[in-house]
Amino acid sequence: MEVPGCWDPDVGRLLEWRGQGVARRSFVTERTGPAILRFGGVGHTATVFVDGRHVAVHHDGHTAFEAVVPHLTAGDHEVLVHVDSGFGAVSGLNIPNDYFVYGGLIRPVELHLPRRVPWLQRVDVNVTPRAGGGWSVEAIARLANPEDAAVSVDLAVRLCGVEARAAVRVAPGGSDERLSFHLPASVASWSPAAPVLHWLDATLADASGVYDGWRDRIGLREIRCDGERLLLNGEPVFLRGFNRHEDHGEHGGALPVRAMRRDIELIRQLNANAVRTSHYPNDERFLDLCDEAGVLVWEENHARGQGLDQMRHPAFRRQALDSAQEMVEQHRNHPSIILWGVMNECDSEAPEGRDMYAEQFAAIRARDLTRPTTYASCRQGNDICQDLPDVCGWNIYPQWYHGGDPAAELNGLLERFRAPIGHKPVIVSEVGAGAIPGLRDPLRRSKWSEDGQAEILGRQLDGLLWHPRICGVFIWQFCDVRVDLGWYNINRPGGINDKGLVDRWRRPKLAYATVAERFARHRDRIERE
Repeated sequence: MEVPGCWDPDVGRLLEWRGQGVARRSFVTERTGPAILRFGGVGHTATVFVDGRHVAVHHDGHTAFEAVVPHLTAGDHEVLVHVDSGFGAVSGLNIPNDYFVYGGLIRPVELHLPRRVPWLQRVDVNVTPRAGGGWSVEAIARLANPEDAAVSVDLAVRLCGVEARAAVRVAPGGSDERLSFHLPASVASWSPAAPVLHWLDATLADASGVYDGWRDRIGLREIRCDGERLLLNGEPVFLRGFNRHEDHGEHGGALPVRAMRRDIELIRQLNANAVRTSHYPNDERFLDLCDEAGVLVWEENHARGQGLDQMRHPAFRRQALDSAQEMVEQHRNHPSIILWGVMNECDSEAPEGRDMYAEQFAAIRARDLTRPTTYASCRQGNDICQDLPDVCGWNIYPQWYHGGDPAAELNGLLERFRAPIGHKPVIVSEVGAGAIPGLRDPLRRSKWSEDGQAEILGRQLDGLLWHPRICGVFIWQFCDVRVDLGWYNINRPGGINDKGLVDRWRRPKLAYATVAERFARHRDRIERE
């Protein structure tokens, strides 16, 4: 099979199959030294062996991990990846759900052969505006050293023509080295209207010269809460967005870049400016495209809809926390990401659930204080966690799962949670309606018709986009997606969650034009004001 790829596409004998498989690949090294295998995502439990020796294990296919071999001899080698897509005792996050969890090596695999030790694992940045103009930058260079003794090197970091240097001594195992510097006010900022990216370069050198480097693109921007508003570079921003799953009729959960780029184009044509990565960290290549296009991103860890019994799974708490931590550590350099989210629609009514929400927010803030935190709740009646995030998100479906006026339902929630919310920003994180592609009913009597979906979405957006108390609306959802077999009989005709504006092959439904018109009208009014 191809890599990236998944072994359970819509056709073939592995449809709906869950189980185990082995991916095998040979490679050749010309010199003795360390080797690093980087896996972008394996769905969903991976155990890695190199030349028969166990080197790594990782759960969940939505964050990357590395398998490090400190000393590899020159010659032929073999890597085996044992992949398990099954549910059960090992899996607290991957369960039968309202989307499909694909099996296989669903994201890229890379082999790195450092020339010497120590080497640069990565460079993270914290960017904050300076009083009087310009930007303050803290670069955190992560250095790995598999040797038994410390190694002395020279570290340099360059950004926008400004350089910071330090002589460092890297202990066995490695270290984090921090360099700080200021950029002049003339350096361009990043924004949706002008998504300017800058190259960040870091190098390591010893007496013989430069021998290792790291390069990444970053954007200079600030996102913060100001009472009930979100401010991007000091200006209020309203998020007109979509919830998007990594799912495709042809590619399953292993979308190639051309398909990701097409999604970005369609989202922009809908006059949207934001995407929520429901319900897991996304492929870093998609985040790169959002950086380039100026699309704002709410990224969240992998945990969706677990009740308290499921959250008590022996592996859930650790795996959900790992997902949140890895998400932030791996994706924090992307300027498009403006919100970190956790645990969509999990049990935020119970004290045990509150402990987990608080733990994950604390872990995120320990790694990044430059972005607000949030989560999407459907537990509007008894939610006891609304005081924990910086931004509150609510999933509501008036006119679809129940009757009622969208603005009235929102007003009721605002009144009910007035004390814990205070003056925080509020986002409608999900709202939408379903439609079976091709089912038409011009009289709009059929709930599942494309005509009915367009009618309902129009009323929902008319009641929410202009509400003075919120700063964003995310439609559920961008594209139709497969659901797990256990969800086939829960209002999911044909095993598809069909609330997409486009189907799984990205063919627009009637509601596509409705949403594009509402979003354009809202955008134009905001720009005039």
